[in-house]
Amino acid sequence: MSAPELLFHSPPNGFDHLVVDVAALHREFPVDRPADLGLRWDSAAERLYAAPFLPLELRAKSWHLLRRVRLDLAWFERFRRYWGKVLGGRPLWGVEDFYFLRNVYRMRFQAATVPDTSDAAVHLEAWQRPEVISHLFHSVYKESLNHELRVLRTLRELQRGPLRRVLEFGCGSAPITTTLCEFLPPRGDQRIFIADIETIPFHFAAHKLEPFANVRAIPLRPETRFRFPLAEKFDAIFCMTVLEHLQEPLAVIEHLRELLAPGGLLFFDYVKSDATGLDTVAGRDQRAATLAFVRENFRLLRGTLDAERSMGLTVVTPR
Repeated sequence: MSAPELLFHSPPNGFDHLVVDVAALHREFPVDRPADLGLRWDSAAERLYAAPFLPLELRAKSWHLLRRVRLDLAWFERFRRYWGKVLGGRPLWGVEDFYFLRNVYRMRFQAATVPDTSDAAVHLEAWQRPEVISHLFHSVYKESLNHELRVLRTLRELQRGPLRRVLEFGCGSAPITTTLCEFLPPRGDQRIFIADIETIPFHFAAHKLEPFANVRAIPLRPETRFRFPLAEKFDAIFCMTVLEHLQEPLAVIEHLRELLAPGGLLFFDYVKSDATGLDTVAGRDQRAATLAFVRENFRLLRGTLDAERSMGLTVVTPR
């Protein structure tokens, strides 16, 4: 055996070349029965963010300050436990390990693409390739720097009546639900559903949110064309940074229209994409038809329905 073989790890390994069988991961640790990682969401900082007697703006500013000065590393602790206990990665001794690995996996992700196909199984397979683990690091990194209170503030402004059922569709690591649990934890009969195809970010979302009994993760499966499988009606649906990645954006918007309760709110955006990387040809080519359906079947409350430019946060309600 040569000296290099003695001194260095041969890939794959459990650190900078962790290879995850995503389909097997979802079978072994199903999202509807997430593992208890020992997370309690009850640190001093987390109790501050959720304190109902303090103004929300004060809590939001405290969140940014404590994250910037690294006095709140709850986001890293969630990732660290998932990385080690679920993915089987080698121990991360500090947040510097996370930043290093994020850049390593990001470099390997650059050539990832989604095939030009209407086959739902092939679409799922593309999102389960090993290099897409970069999306997990990207999602957690964003979570460490930014919350989604801009979306929840808009929800509070436009909401009419009780908010009993909420769906984050195509949720990835569930940033909106994460913010909701940090600042406005669901209580009583309120139910929050997160739904996505079986990816690593979605798997992480289900496990980090395990302490919240009112949050339920629902996988979207190719055999049902990624439709939501439960007979629920929702007061609010969030579909953010999703449409440009879909095989059937028009059919999905039609489906979300069916899931909305009367007076319900649909929050979405839509990047005007050139169908490269993980954006799909259908996401580009069905853009005009999708927005035409929205104009005909919904009333615009916030934002714009612009087929010629990328759209930011847009809120509509059924006609």
